[in-house]
Formats: sequence, C-alpha cells, structure tokens
Amino acid sequence: SSVVPGVTGLSEADARARVEKAQLVVGSVKKSYGPVKGEVLGQRPAAGIEVTAGSTVDLVVGDPSVSPDAAKNTAPAPTPAFTPAPWVD
Repeated sequence: SSVVPGVTGLSEADARARVEKAQLVVGSVKKSYGPVKGEVLGQRPAAGIEVTAGSTVDLVVGDPSVSPDAAKNTAPAPTPAFTPAPWVD
C-alpha cells in the first residue's frame, strides 16, 4: 500500500513526481480558474489516505485563462444528503 502525498500548492510537474515517487499514478487532470498557471489547486484522494500501490490520484490544476464563471458551471451540482418528504396535512 501507499500513502497519498499532499501535492496541493505544488506545480503540476512537482506533483506528478511526488505521486509517482509514492508508487501511485496521476489520473485525470482538470483545469480550473486559478491565478497561477499549473499550480495544483486540489487532489483526490486527499493527502494522507492509504491506498493500494498503483492507484490513481486526480488533480485540479490552476489556469488563469479559464473563466471563473465557466469553472463554476463545470462543477457538479451538490447532492443533498437526503430529500425531505413533502408535508402531509
């Protein structure tokens, strides 16, 4: 097993190197609005999680050319934990 390294705040290249050093593989890399091009804004799974060696780590990488509004529209809608039942009189 391997522990997922923390790569948020690193450049994409440095993040890839750390992920590979941990015997993991970079999975999907999505671009989102960020002030620094190529800076890792997020990762999944989170740092510190123990996973099987060879598992993927997905990254979200900053790109100032991505419109902040477009980035908002690409995020999946939150799923409520439960749906309240309708009121019955």
